[in-house]
Amino acid sequence: MPNSRIVFIVTGSIAAFKAAQAVSRLVQDGHTVRVVATPAALQFVGAATFEGLTGHPVLSDLWEPGRAMDHIHLSRWADMGMICPASANTIAHMAHGLADDLVGALALAWPREKPLHLFPAMNREMLSHPSTMDNLAAVGRAGVIVHPTAGGNLACGEVGGGRLLEPDEIVALITPPRLGRVLVTAGATREPIDGIRFVSNVSTGRTGAAIADRLAAKGWDVTFVHGQSSALPNARTTRVPYGSFADLDATLQRELAAQAYTAVIHAAAVSDYSIASVNGGEPDGQVKLGSGESLELRFKANHKILPRLRGYSANGAMQVIGFKLTLNQTASRTEEIARGLLGSTVDAIVANDWSHIDGDRHPGQLVANDEAPTFANIDELSELLHRRLLRAGAGTGTPVAHA
Repeated sequence: MPNSRIVFIVTGSIAAFKAAQAVSRLVQDGHTVRVVATPAALQFVGAATFEGLTGHPVLSDLWEPGRAMDHIHLSRWADMGMICPASANTIAHMAHGLADDLVGALALAWPREKPLHLFPAMNREMLSHPSTMDNLAAVGRAGVIVHPTAGGNLACGEVGGGRLLEPDEIVALITPPRLGRVLVTAGATREPIDGIRFVSNVSTGRTGAAIADRLAAKGWDVTFVHGQSSALPNARTTRVPYGSFADLDATLQRELAAQAYTAVIHAAAVSDYSIASVNGGEPDGQVKLGSGESLELRFKANHKILPRLRGYSANGAMQVIGFKLTLNQTASRTEEIARGLLGSTVDAIVANDWSHIDGDRHPGQLVANDEAPTFANIDELSELLHRRLLRAGAGTGTPVAHA
């Protein structure tokens, strides 16, 4: 995970000295780190230490003039976050959604598609108390990645669990080896009529952007090939825009030939037709047709990009996963249509129906020759895609580390 942007939250614990060591290692590895510390944390390690290690001022006061929106800005800026050490008090605040300080507000505002790691540190009795156990379970259910503590000699003189992990262990847990390269397409093509007008479709690109976010959080290096009006992922990805069908086709040929991708997830809504002529002539992107003129368009059929993707790729064993959206069809009919797209060049199809998609409700199936598991939303779909790519990566010859 090179050059990641990390928000490092430090709370009140004598183990804060290990946080300083972990910050130092992250900076040395090339990451950009911003430290947020509670007032209690700064009683153990001073702000000057963290500022010297990161090159950035330490943020602590939610109400400091000019910084009232830091809990929003930092959470949007970051690729990931970590709370290290996390005290029992901070964990309790997070479990109950309290946001009366900068750390609480930042945790509550944290985007769910971005990883937020929590490393507890406290006395063994505090850790094993039923309230703390319930609170840790609650923050885990909210999507926070809760790491274990170590056992051994505690600062209070007792022996047992609750000891903060060592800095090298902490860094290794939040910076796992990359799994491989995945190209995700999203958004709609635009077929130009003139320099202003175009023919397009209803795709927003939100599904592809969400998949890109979740795969990036899992450890995949993601290239996001997107339409001009597409939603964009929040995660750090390589972004490549496209315009028309011809532009998308050329972009995919270039990108897939340049790098050995583990997989391509082709979620873009691709036009089946391009404009052959406008009022009998070639489409001209340098003019604007008069609004009072009649308009006669002739269309030509486009070839299907999906079955050509593996042929475009430098990796002949690349996984190819496409999308098939139907309208007002039963689930069994949608699956049947999707199976018709499978073959030697297409490994799986995400099949769903437009009439069933409504906000977070996004049901469908991941149809392959050997299975067709269902999903209820994009999170479940992304997990299915992640697991399929891990299984497929083992036999492709492409370096894939399993996690």
